[in-house]
Amino acid sequence: DTEDGDNFPIHVAIYQGKPGYVLVVAGKGYTERCYMGDLMGSAAEAVGLSGIIIDGYVRDKVGLSQLSIPIYAKGLMQRSPAKRGPGEINTVVTCAGVKVTPGDLIVGDYDGVTVVPRDRIEEVLAAAEKKDAYEAKRRETIAEYVKCKNEQKPLPDLAPAWVTEMITKK
Repeated sequence: DTEDGDNFPIHVAIYQGKPGYVLVVAGKGYTERCYMGDLMGSAAEAVGLSGIIIDGYVRDKVGLSQLSIPIYAKGLMQRSPAKRGPGEINTVVTCAGVKVTPGDLIVGDYDGVTVVPRDRIEEVLAAAEKKDAYEAKRRETIAEYVKCKNEQKPLPDLAPAWVTEMITKK
């Protein structure tokens, strides 16, 4: 937990980090300074962190893009961070409006970041596997539809059953 572009607590968190950890920085969306750049990102990668999420800005776009560690931020800002401290480390924070507790599962991809509370990880993973299976089946159905269309064969139903059910209920 830090504010006003102060990256001292981020330094401490990186150097105390462990491989596989994700660093979540509750920077309160500060827009006047960045919180980190490619040197801190490189250090986090060297430590073995799995990712960094910052409710604030970063700098050194090219350098950060060359790292293998994913870094999510609100945007880019060239102005240097401040160093005041002490901040808080390994505590419950609110990052971009989302409560994050140490031990929560953090998952990120090109669409963004999701926080899964530790006590719901199994439930969420089961639901994600179910959703993934549904989406795989939908992709097969769409591909079959396109194939039949291209071959000028009779078209199979394209709409999912839930859509058809909702239409018939109205």
